[in-house]
Amino acid sequence: MKRGLLLGALLLPAVAAAWEEEPALAFILAYHPVVQAQRQATAAYQPPTLTRRVMEHTSFYVRAASGTSSTVSDSGDTTTSDPMTVGIQVNIPLASPREQREFAQQALAEATRIDEVRGRALTDLGKLRELEAERAAVRERLDFHQSKADWLQERIKKGYEGDVEKL
Repeated sequence: MKRGLLLGALLLPAVAAAWEEEPALAFILAYHPVVQAQRQATAAYQPPTLTRRVMEHTSFYVRAASGTSSTVSDSGDTTTSDPMTVGIQVNIPLASPREQREFAQQALAEATRIDEVRGRALTDLGKLRELEAERAAVRERLDFHQSKADWLQERIKKGYEGDVEKL
């Protein structure tokens, strides 16, 4: 278990070093749950198109009556109507700037959230790059000290000629 964790910790900087910032940011912004929720909220506030508005506010009706009906007016005219009436009823809603304003507010909130997530991701990527540089420097120092220790060990085995204090 510890070996897997250690191996993962050692390979993580190597994998992250291969990433460029833009593809990493694109991935983060595409799958971040806060950004996805904000996009869904913005889509819900999108004002309907003209076609959708007409479909929402148009209704068809059919009225059926038994037999014919006759109406006599005060002037003595008689009007006869058929037993079935078919029609279309259209409600024309007035255009409201409220829908546009709500959509603009949601779009602004979405842009703000995306900017926040992007900023945090860039900060984290910067820290990751610093840690990678520090890891590389430590690796160089470790290699240097290992090489020096090997050299000293070899000198001790062969016997050192000269002053021991120089070591």
